Amino acid sequence: MGPIDVASLKRQHSTLLDRIRDAVAESAIAAGEEANAYVASNAVPFTHRTRDVANKQTYRIVRTSTGAVLKLRNTSKHAAVLEKGSRAHRIVAKRAKALRFVIGGRVFFRKSVWHPGTKPTWFMRTAAERAGVRFQNELAGRLRLLAAQSRRGR
Repeated sequence: MGPIDVASLKRQHSTLLDRIRDAVAESAIAAGEEANAYVASNAVPFTHRTRDVANKQTYRIVRTSTGAVLKLRNTSKHAAVLEKGSRAHRIVAKRAKALRFVIGGRVFFRKSVWHPGTKPTWFMRTAAERAGVRFQNELAGRLRLLAAQSRRGR
């Protein structure tokens, strides 16, 4: 075995670390896109009133002292209620004398109504879980590709 070229080894190591960082970043982007695609899909039971939730789903990659974190965010005013549900509660007319609603084609006016609450949809939790799976799969594939390339000397 001949002498080791330390400078060449350092360059190769640096190149490998750069490629790994790129693989992690590209995998995180794919995971964020997966989360957004899930929320935008019809898998989440949005109504015409809550559809804006799908349009306000964003993600970003935040650097931390130990690496990076994929942060999912939804800025819709309905997001928290859809995610976690709501308890039964009274709704009182504030901007008008009465609330107006239609049941079975008939129009009703009431000063207040009792809302039965809503069940949680956990759409953000599910989106985060799907993003995690996508990240793992993407990163594993990219690292296998890097390992194969390094074995071939690229």
